[in-house]
Amino acid sequence: MLNLSLFARHASSSSTKASSSCDIIVVGGGLVGNAIAASIGLNPLLRDHKVVVVDSAKTRPCLSTNPSIYSNRVSAVSPASVALFRDLGVWNRLKQYRVKQVNKLHVIESSSRAEIAFDRPGNAEVVAYIVENDAIVGVLSDLLSTLPNITHKTSANVQSCNCSRDVQARER
Repeated sequence: MLNLSLFARHASSSSTKASSSCDIIVVGGGLVGNAIAASIGLNPLLRDHKVVVVDSAKTRPCLSTNPSIYSNRVSAVSPASVALFRDLGVWNRLKQYRVKQVNKLHVIESSSRAEIAFDRPGNAEVVAYIVENDAIVGVLSDLLSTLPNITHKTSANVQSCNCSRDVQARER
């Protein structure tokens, strides 16, 4: 068991300290943190573990299916990541957003002659998909809210993290 001490910021400009115990701590609720937490939450071998996701950002609402505001923060999502999103059950929902298929990718660095070209991996039909980061974080955050063993702490930072004596004894 891990003992977690958090420093949380609230909209009213006040701050509070909170502590909790958990089995797994995921620090960061962005693309990777939410994806790993969702993977843990859906894994039959780990479903009995209490997981806390600590996110310094505010709650990230899920986007509407046709957001009117475009985000310039996007990711090139590889076929392997698409497979993960399918396994997590969020890929079909992501495709409702402005997901664009990339068939050929050639990157040229502007201040030198460096360049790189990407081919389709294996038998993949595409090189990648361009997806807005907010859409990925939003659908993963929504998924986390449905998993009973996941607690998503937003507007919070880790102040300290300590292993219980039981964990320390097992490590010896």
